[in-house]
Amino acid sequence: MLARSLITRRTNMVALMTGDISNPFYARTVNAFSLGLQARGLHVLLFSLVEGQSVEEAVEEVLKYRIDGVIMISAALSADVGEACAKVGVPVVLYNRYVRQQNISSVRIENFEGGARIADLLADMNHERIAFLASDTPEAQAALSALTLRYGRVEPDEADVVVALGGDGLMLQSLHRFMGRNMPIYGMNRGSVGFLMNAYGEEDLVARLEKAELSVMHPLLMKATDIKGRRHTSHAINEVSLLRRSYQAAKLRISINGKVRLDELIADGVLVATPAGSTAYNLSANGPILPLDAPLLALTPISPFRPRRWGGALLPDKARVTIAVLEPEKRPVGAVADHVEVNNVVAVEVAMDPDIQLLMLHDPGHSLEERILNEQFGY
Repeated sequence: MLARSLITRRTNMVALMTGDISNPFYARTVNAFSLGLQARGLHVLLFSLVEGQSVEEAVEEVLKYRIDGVIMISAALSADVGEACAKVGVPVVLYNRYVRQQNISSVRIENFEGGARIADLLADMNHERIAFLASDTPEAQAALSALTLRYGRVEPDEADVVVALGGDGLMLQSLHRFMGRNMPIYGMNRGSVGFLMNAYGEEDLVARLEKAELSVMHPLLMKATDIKGRRHTSHAINEVSLLRRSYQAAKLRISINGKVRLDELIADGVLVATPAGSTAYNLSANGPILPLDAPLLALTPISPFRPRRWGGALLPDKARVTIAVLEPEKRPVGAVADHVEVNNVVAVEVAMDPDIQLLMLHDPGHSLEERILNEQFGY
């Protein structure tokens, strides 16, 4: 072996330089390097920097030995040290450090890519990236601060789930904001009624999101034509309503799928409600409550005068409802799709939009379907 080393000028010895070996990171790294080098038939000389010893001094000591290379673990290296090693033909490899010098190689951890992979792994394990939205009330803003501090926060465009902090108004706004994006929205009540919301709580939010039950809804699409011939389109989650805009009652003609079903309705107005919206304005107008999974729409008159005994109709959710305004100049009517209002309409067409899904999350036992069922037995 001695003769071979004299001929090849190789000793098969590698110096391993490290910081404080009592550091668990250094100890594990040294062990991994030692096992790897020995498996390749190389011998390891271990040099641990003592307190107060400079790297330059330690390298000078190392170069007194005939070695084939130096591996430096997480230690700073000056250009002079690299040049000193290069003069005696000893290659240097830095671990987790980088120096811009031709005769020095480095092996580094890609922290940014590693962080991205960890984020993906956590997402695959259902640790959601959460975006928080809050109304302007003090209660909602306080909840926003507390939850953001506890769980972090990402922008809505990067989120897996949106947590809405407020009341039913904020939930409707959030559903409209993310309409067509299949974004699940989990509401926590920091408002008044909170029919669409879950109970507020700061504990175990991630676990609650993982266990939440999904409700899928489809919005209504309103196509309205005003008295000047302009067309307006808007989606509604709860209902599309037509309301009189003067002291005189509205006169309306109602057609279903192109066939006139009611020649003249004299009333304050009429509305078309989804199952999710059947417990809102529709219920106040004495309309029926619809189960969430019922393939139905509620057509409900608002304060009807003629015909007196007409209480509305239940329609298939594939129905196309067309409402014509009679005498629109004498009896002006406005149309409202949730929060979008069109004045002086002459005709409104309403149908469910099956191409858009709205995703809501609720705690087990408190799903929207369960709440609608409970509403029918309330008083």
